[in-house]
Amino acid sequence: GFSSRVPGAVPPGPLPFERQRVFGLDLQHCSSGEALHWLQSTSGAMPALVALPIDGEVVQALGQEQERELGLAAIDLLVAAARDTPIAACLRKPRDTVGELGVAQAAVEALVERFPNAIAYVSSCEQAGDPSWQRAVARAVLGNIDPPVGTLDALFPLSVGTIAHVRTLEPEQLGDHGKLATGDSRYLLARLELGAPASVELVTRTLDALRNEPTLALVLLRPGPEIDPATMLASIAGVRLADSVAPQGFTNVTAPPVIQSLEWQDSRVGTAHYRRATADGAAMRIAFTGTQLHLIGVVSPDAGRVTVWLDVEPSAPGAKPWAELDLHASQARDVALPLVEDVPASSHQVTLVISGGEVAISGFFTAGKEESGPTSALASLVLLVIAIAALADVCYSAVAEIRARAGVTDRPLPSGEYRR
Repeated sequence: GFSSRVPGAVPPGPLPFERQRVFGLDLQHCSSGEALHWLQSTSGAMPALVALPIDGEVVQALGQEQERELGLAAIDLLVAAARDTPIAACLRKPRDTVGELGVAQAAVEALVERFPNAIAYVSSCEQAGDPSWQRAVARAVLGNIDPPVGTLDALFPLSVGTIAHVRTLEPEQLGDHGKLATGDSRYLLARLELGAPASVELVTRTLDALRNEPTLALVLLRPGPEIDPATMLASIAGVRLADSVAPQGFTNVTAPPVIQSLEWQDSRVGTAHYRRATADGAAMRIAFTGTQLHLIGVVSPDAGRVTVWLDVEPSAPGAKPWAELDLHASQARDVALPLVEDVPASSHQVTLVISGGEVAISGFFTAGKEESGPTSALASLVLLVIAIAALADVCYSAVAEIRARAGVTDRPLPSGEYRR
């Protein structure tokens, strides 16, 4: 069945990177200088996200007025080397830190002011290895609010998005639903530690996992020191989720399954992409397979309405809309709104038509695709056995009826003879 692939709650915000680009790069185990050298040794396209460390000396400098510009200049080098790729920045705790929260707040404030369009997430580099520092960084990002329980392994969005877990896995665990499920309304970034460039098998495993696991946001690759940086990037260059049907989970509005009319304009908040339109009749379409589809977008005082059409052309004679959503709200915020729920787990097409104000959409969230793994195969086998038994029963009844009409009776069996 498909029920195990439907998360308990849909994450309420977008992913601050393009999920269809499949991989991220994790250099947080390096020093800032080592990570900079690694990136500067490469050229060309980067993956969806790059996780970079900010050393303790730089973190300390961000909180000191005389040293702040030097600290920001060091981060400028990392941002330039990332080549417009969203960054997950981890902060190393400075030595002999007194007042962790104050140090973390000063650093985060500097990042928000200077790098809101470059840095997607912030965390501590130690995470669960230093719970106190991870909580201090989290509180600094969340506005002095205590972080939710169970987020010692998490990344916190700097400007837009939702909290994301990070979990280190083995490549073969990418096919294990239990290892990839988060159990809450948060995404998972699966980290793989590699001793060689990505193989064709690993790429295939990753694509399959992203197509089928709703809360899996990305696979982060952490290359070992023996891997040449250029060879590492070449092994994942051009890997994309390029299907015309949305995968399970989040689909960015920039991804191939989303088709829109000319009225939509591209915009960004932080590192997240949105499509915005104000013209009545502006349309957007997405094909998906599953039982439910949510819109991830913005409600606001100026927002309009969205009319939802399921598996029918809006212009078809007698066509009736599936639903209508009013996106008006007193305060602007990202939300997850159900477009389609509890439909058969098959292929569907949804068309949205807007009216009455601005509509801003960052993506869609799909869930409820029927599993094709062992559970589904076993269920199919059971159904096949039942069908064969039923067919045999029907055939036996039909033969018995024919024999009765023809007046044929069973002959006595000689001693020692058995029916076959």
